[in-house]
Amino acid sequence: VSNRFLKELYGEKVTAELYVGDGFTWVVNGQSLKKMPTSQIYLPLDVEEFTSSKIGKVAKDEDISIFRTSHNSSLYGTFYIQKDFGSKYDNETLYLYQYSTSSNKLTYKGSAKSNDDGEVMFPITYGGTYVVTDAGLGLGGGGSSSGGASASGGGGGTVTPKPKPPTPSTSVAPLPPTPSTSVPSSIPETSSESSESSELPLEPSSEDIQPPESSDIEDVDTSTDGEEDEKSNLFIIIPIVLVVLAVTIVGVVLLFKSKTDIG
Repeated sequence: VSNRFLKELYGEKVTAELYVGDGFTWVVNGQSLKKMPTSQIYLPLDVEEFTSSKIGKVAKDEDISIFRTSHNSSLYGTFYIQKDFGSKYDNETLYLYQYSTSSNKLTYKGSAKSNDDGEVMFPITYGGTYVVTDAGLGLGGGGSSSGGASASGGGGGTVTPKPKPPTPSTSVAPLPPTPSTSVPSSIPETSSESSESSELPLEPSSEDIQPPESSDIEDVDTSTDGEEDEKSNLFIIIPIVLVVLAVTIVGVVLLFKSKTDIG
């Protein structure tokens, strides 16, 4: 399944059922997921059921299923693996153990009670090889059992209630039986890329960019107009002053002449 699918599911009150091989189903709730690294672009979730006399011997032949996941590392959250073991195991307590190929030992991972149809579901947070038994192997809440160790046969393991994922407020329609290598078609493609691009500010076009008006040009124009006005005023005032001066001189001369004639 793709990182994009899990990213859309992350944090949501939605449960998705992913049908994979050999009758196994992954039940994934968005609120039980963790953020996946961006470098992990794909999470293979194929499941293969197989037989192994070596592992069966370690399980003291109490195994009813041995399976392995294609992903052998962290699942980035809690994934529930579900399988119907048939009416033979209806309302039975079944036990889950993880098998280590390097040490040839089993580690107890929990137990769950099947329903009326023999369907049981276990929480898994880490991929690998697992064994389901119909009897506890005396490992309690941890521990391990090697091929030479004795098994208690009956109820040696701690019984826990059947795990249930959080109740979703919205359910995703089950996907058709397909391998996990394909992205489920019922999950809509995300539109986050287009929405993010639409929110980016638009770059101004070259038509919208106008050079600012220069204040220096306005100052030059204003001062030039003032000088021209002053010059035009001088041309008007000087003739008037000359005329007034001439009239005054003539008046003084006439006044002086009239006084001379009388005397």
